[in-house]
Amino acid sequence: MAAPTLVTLNDDIVYELLIQTTSLRSLRCLLLVHPLFYRVFCNHRRLILRKVYASQTVVNYPIYKGYEFVKRCRFVHAIDRVALREVLWLRTKRAVPNKLAMAQACAMLSAYHTANLKEEALDFASRTIRAVQDGYKPEFQRDIRTFALAVVRKFSNAGRFAEALEVQRGLRERLVPQAPDHSAWSHDILGTYLKIGDTAAAMQFRFDTWDLYRTALGAGSATAMDWARMIVRQYQIEGDDDAAIEFHSRVRGLLDPTTSTYISWARQLVRMYHQQQREADELAVIEDVWRHLNLNSHGYRAWTTELASKYQKMGQKDKAVLVLETVYTAIRERMESQTGRPDEIWKYHERGIAFSLTQAYKQNGRPDLAIPLQAQYASE
Repeated sequence: MAAPTLVTLNDDIVYELLIQTTSLRSLRCLLLVHPLFYRVFCNHRRLILRKVYASQTVVNYPIYKGYEFVKRCRFVHAIDRVALREVLWLRTKRAVPNKLAMAQACAMLSAYHTANLKEEALDFASRTIRAVQDGYKPEFQRDIRTFALAVVRKFSNAGRFAEALEVQRGLRERLVPQAPDHSAWSHDILGTYLKIGDTAAAMQFRFDTWDLYRTALGAGSATAMDWARMIVRQYQIEGDDDAAIEFHSRVRGLLDPTTSTYISWARQLVRMYHQQQREADELAVIEDVWRHLNLNSHGYRAWTTELASKYQKMGQKDKAVLVLETVYTAIRERMESQTGRPDEIWKYHERGIAFSLTQAYKQNGRPDLAIPLQAQYASE
């Protein structure tokens, strides 16, 4: 029987020779010896690279050095990157969910994607996100979110929306509503519902989320108001203006009437009533806002003028005059109480209200009051 030669070596024996090398450099040298070695390597390249790189990293590399090496490499075959990263991940996964682990989990997922290993990518995403949730640490929230978003995209692209929602909801539940990322996850969950096309669930989620922030942060908080606006807008998109107005009014009733948030929200409600030609409701909102304002309130004069104008339009001319007289008197008293030279801003407001009051007197058939008042400011 002839002695075995290199050409006649069994593939299994060549495989064993290849995995016995202790570094990638040694493996490369061996592959250059004969085409047989390269052929066997190509048939099992992922497994061979994993075993050789595992031997190399255990002996020579701190974990961060291993990742730096992989990052520097230029891979012709995407599967090679997967093989080397799998070796490093075996050592890294114990550190989940720290910053390094989350960054490399993203890179591992990207490597699977580039190599078109869709099922393995999904399996890796499922296993790793479970580990993240089990070992959740708030101090790594931003790093966790980056990886979780990649996982959600992977699930969504595969049509596994239930799993995507499970990830999003699970991570949101680990945060307090005051956390900035809590609202971000809420928006992501809503986006998933919309991507699925489940409009009913999306609307219910908007309500539940608004109620959560209203309770936890206050009805007038920026986050709660953001979700309230989304609900109103959705009703308007659906053409249900009555429901939009009803909810808008409900929110207004929960706000502090002395705040700018209340005033701006009321202003929007006035516009909505105006578009619906509900003048009585429009007037009621303007009256309510005006009652809670005073001379020092921003926009007091504008609301006063609007209220008087609305009274005039609805034939309540006496009320229009009374409102303007009340404000004019209050401004005059404020100016008289000042020592020294009158404030120019208050003089400006006084002239503006005097002009509006003059017009109201004329429209109300009181030229005896309009002419003297007009003459008083004509020379200024």
